[in-house]
Amino acid sequence: FISTNIFSQNSTVNPYSWESLDTQSKELYRKGYIDEAIIVGATALKQAEKEFGMANANYAVSCNQLGIYYSEKSDTTNAMSYYSLALYIHTKVLEKKHDDYAAVCHNLSSLFFKMGKYKKALNFGAEAYFVMKEKYGKRYVPLIPTYYLLGQIYQTLGDYNSAIMMYAYAVS
Repeated sequence: FISTNIFSQNSTVNPYSWESLDTQSKELYRKGYIDEAIIVGATALKQAEKEFGMANANYAVSCNQLGIYYSEKSDTTNAMSYYSLALYIHTKVLEKKHDDYAAVCHNLSSLFFKMGKYKKALNFGAEAYFVMKEKYGKRYVPLIPTYYLLGQIYQTLGDYNSAIMMYAYAVS
C-alpha cells in the first residue's frame, strides 16, 4: 500500500479536497504509480463533482488526468471516454481558446496517433496548435510537444515537408 497523502501533518490543506486529491494523483503518476494515480484520480473526479458540479473546468481537468493515466496503461477505451468527456465540458464551459481545451486536444491527438487513426490525430493536434499559437505565438515553449507530435503524424502520413517544419519548430 502506498500512502497517497503527500502533505505534511502540519499542512492546512484539506487532504480530501479536489485540489489536494488532484495534486496527489499527479504526484503518484509522476512517480510511476499509475494504478494508484487512477484510484486517487477517480476520487478527485468524484470530489470535483461534489465541490463544483460536472459542468466545471476542474471536473474536466480530472477527466483529462484520468485519460492521461489510462492512455499510459494503453487502455484506449477508458482514455477515450475521459478525454471525450473533458473535451465536451471544455467546449461548453470554457472558450475554445483556453489552455486546458488545447491540452485535451493534444492528448486526444496523441491517443489517436497511438491507435493508428492519423487523420483524427492530425485534426486534434492542429486544433491544439492553433489555440496555443493564437494565444501565445508560435515560439511558446509548451507548444514543443505538440510540434513534435504533429511532426510524427505528418511523417507517418508521408508529408515530409510538414514533418520537417514541425520538427524544426520543436527544436528552435
